[in-house]
Amino acid sequence: MKNKGVILLAAILLLSSHLGFSQHLKAGIDKDELLEVMYVSARTGGNDKYVNHKEHPIPAPSKFERIYRSQTIAFDNLWELWSDNNGTAILTVRGSTAKNKSWLANFYAVMLPAKGELLHQGTSSLSYHFADNPNAAVHAGWTISTSFLYQDIKPKIDSIYQSGTHDIILTGHSQGGAICYLLTAQVLHDQKHGKLPKDIHFKTFCTAAPRVGNLYFAYDYEQITKEGWAYNIVNPLDWVPEMPLDVQTTEDFNAINPFAKVDEQFKKQKLPARIAMKRFYKRLKKHPEKALRSYQKILGDKLKSSVNAAIGEITLPDLYPSMQYVRSGQHVVLTPSETYMKDFPSNPDKIFVHHSHHAYIALINEIEE
Repeated sequence: MKNKGVILLAAILLLSSHLGFSQHLKAGIDKDELLEVMYVSARTGGNDKYVNHKEHPIPAPSKFERIYRSQTIAFDNLWELWSDNNGTAILTVRGSTAKNKSWLANFYAVMLPAKGELLHQGTSSLSYHFADNPNAAVHAGWTISTSFLYQDIKPKIDSIYQSGTHDIILTGHSQGGAICYLLTAQVLHDQKHGKLPKDIHFKTFCTAAPRVGNLYFAYDYEQITKEGWAYNIVNPLDWVPEMPLDVQTTEDFNAINPFAKVDEQFKKQKLPARIAMKRFYKRLKKHPEKALRSYQKILGDKLKSSVNAAIGEITLPDLYPSMQYVRSGQHVVLTPSETYMKDFPSNPDKIFVHHSHHAYIALINEIEE
């Protein structure tokens, strides 16, 4: 009888583990958890000078240790895997580096459909799936980076899952945060479509991330990450979350909108009013459309040869005809205090003063629990 009880208890424990009842990650913001993630994020890529800043040194992680660092990929991108040796891992993506090709990823800001396929060197196919909505569109440079990185990331996720790690925190700062947005969308859609086990629990902390997609991407992302499992942490004095440059035209609206049949509305007006209204509307419509064409030419056409030179010939899906970047997902906006402003005074000659891990960690430390 005693043996039967032991067997029953073992079966229950095995079943509960399989169903995810042993999950360590929880929804919501935990200050200590976020700080630990930031300590890991700051070390991604191994910049010792950065973390050992004279005035604002960044503490070492207390629970996690690095178990893998990738080779540099695409636009000088890199990712690492850290583990607490207790079933939880942190998957962290490096942000922009000092290399020109790294910044090329940021500037290559034309939009692509949020689901598609890239062809590298005419032979290597890289598919990506960031949203189901056919109107969703995302940043081209960061889509390329994410697609290349995911070829290395996906097998590692499969491997650590088989070894018993079912809780994974995704994080990245700045450009790394932008890529982390798309990576989050990719793994969650892979789960949704049966390409990753559904009992992997993903939690995302993008920090200082810029905007990565249009409104329809935001709708899809917010639906798939709801209930407190994905955040973008923002310093309101940081300019990077305000990027990229964007423009909205009448074509960015849903098919049913006030502009769809505007000519019919004009016909209902008396002649003098009709002429004046049409002239006014054309002027309003013309300038955003001209700005869109200029952005696509400067941030797309003129950079394409540089992109090919940096990473090899890349064939993209047809560009999405928009540059309407909006913020996506749940944001946690930090509040700069007087103490913070003394430690990190605004200086127009130091444009990254409010953007560094050091600044963000100082603000997170001020969060009242």
